[in-house]
Amino acid sequence: LYEMLTGALPFPGPDALAQKKSLAFVPPSVRRRGLPSGVDAVLRRALEPAPQDRHPTAGAFAAALDGVGEGAP
Repeated sequence: LYEMLTGALPFPGPDALAQKKSLAFVPPSVRRRGLPSGVDAVLRRALEPAPQDRHPTAGAFAAALDGVGEGAP
């Protein structure tokens, strides 16, 4: 999803594994203006290095993304 939204990989390297371990990526809303900042939080959780820290299911991930738009005008 990060790549689809931004046109770039979240961890382009040269040491992508180290970047992933430290969550060193540019927030999607910085790369693509107009994205709600809530998308940053959802994708940050999705990109967590430890599986137990990510969304537990695809449905939970989708629900988190749906929640980003709630409360918007």
